[in-house]
Amino acid sequence: MVSIFRAGTINHTLVVMITELFSNIIQPNKPTLKGIFAVCMIVAGITHFVAPNTYVKIVPPQLPYPEALVYISGFFEILGGIALLVPFLSQAAAWGFVL
Repeated sequence: MVSIFRAGTINHTLVVMITELFSNIIQPNKPTLKGIFAVCMIVAGITHFVAPNTYVKIVPPQLPYPEALVYISGFFEILGGIALLVPFLSQAAAWGFVL
């Protein structure tokens, strides 16, 4: 099997591209991007209440009470989105979305 990662060229190029993306685009626009993400999460959370059947369909059948789980997850998406906009809660909210 021939590796496409010969001599680390592609790996190095990818690392450089990601580093430049982060330092030139993401970092300078972090407050704006965080606000956009927060609004997206709040809207997504609201849709859990407006159209729950859309989400109930994708809950794994092994989990009990799919509709309740949809409402609970929607609640926490709204809560997390709001918390992202509160400076002293934003880091905890970000970790909540990661986990």
